[in-house]
Amino acid sequence: MMPLKFRASHLLLSGFLALPLTMAYGQQAEPLPGTVDMKEAPEARPAAESSPGLAFTTQTVNFGTIDEGAEAKVEFPFVNTSDKPIKITDLRTSCGCTAGNKDELIGRTFQPGEGDAVRATFNSRGRSGAQRKTITLMTDYERQPTVALNLAGDVVRKVELSDRTVNFGDVDANEGATQTIYLYDFEPDVEVKILNVSISPDNIPVETSVGEPEEYTEEGGRTGTRTPVTLTVPENSTAKRLAGNLTLRTDYADYPMFSALITGQISGDVEIIQNTLWFGVVSPGDSKTQALTMKVRPGKTFELTGYELTNTTFGTSQEVVDAEKIGFGLELVGEDTPTPRLRASVTAPDEIGAYRGTLVVKGNAAGAAQELTVPFSMVVREPYTTSAAPAPVEPNTSAP
Repeated sequence: MMPLKFRASHLLLSGFLALPLTMAYGQQAEPLPGTVDMKEAPEARPAAESSPGLAFTTQTVNFGTIDEGAEAKVEFPFVNTSDKPIKITDLRTSCGCTAGNKDELIGRTFQPGEGDAVRATFNSRGRSGAQRKTITLMTDYERQPTVALNLAGDVVRKVELSDRTVNFGDVDANEGATQTIYLYDFEPDVEVKILNVSISPDNIPVETSVGEPEEYTEEGGRTGTRTPVTLTVPENSTAKRLAGNLTLRTDYADYPMFSALITGQISGDVEIIQNTLWFGVVSPGDSKTQALTMKVRPGKTFELTGYELTNTTFGTSQEVVDAEKIGFGLELVGEDTPTPRLRASVTAPDEIGAYRGTLVVKGNAAGAAQELTVPFSMVVREPYTTSAAPAPVEPNTSAP
């Protein structure tokens, strides 16, 4: 076996160094663990001959934690370690919140041994949480056509909601449910007040109340206040899906409005087992019925009090049509059984096409209002016709 040989020139000597940065307020951000203060770091050593090109001191900089609204400035020093001139042809960023010094670099040619730095500014306004942005440098050097540079860090808001989604999950309509979120205020010497709380659409059965601000210290050590906002689904609510938006209006000048999604399902004593009501293909003028099986809690009964069709459309143009046009009818069958059925019927109109909409079933179970929804659809078209088959030919049995 031939002995293995290594050359020192084949070893890549590089350091992974983080760069200092400054924010909009002229303050220095604290580097996260694992980063290096460039003031104390040794000089960057050029890349080895095995990977010539633009050698960067580091291709990732972590700017630490900054307040929302501040700017983080970072640098990525480089030097041309190849034996050929390298021209920078383009510089792109992955987000409009990050700007690079493209005007200084694009079109410049760096001779062997020459270098500079990619400088970028990250604007955190409107951002929160963990951030990671990419800067892509493009060159005319065939062995290094692109270089990806990354900057990362965390942005914290001085005033923010504790949750962006209020998920009630599955709520028993008889018992109701409560969820609480908080408006955090870490703005020094500023007391942010909630002026108004609203929910849209206004038919969502959720009530709101605002509590008094209380002192609060988060895990990172920031101190401030938090104001509780309680959302309640009342007892004996109508069974329906919860889907809406919570909006808080405040007197905070920078961001006066905060919002969160509301999700969940209020389940009553009755539910429709099928997910859709599909009548299939119906010929013009013909009638058709379909059954919807219901599930009722033991010991409960269901009374049908009414129904309506909403969002009824026709054809590919989604033309809104009168629900009476399709001759829709609904009746309850077997109301005294654990699995009553809704018998739905339609009479197809003369207009051929697809009809879609939502059936809203209104009822009463043990004194509690119930509202159940199910999408319906049908297709109206003329029946297929086939040509009459030719009459069979009688065999000739006569003697010649």
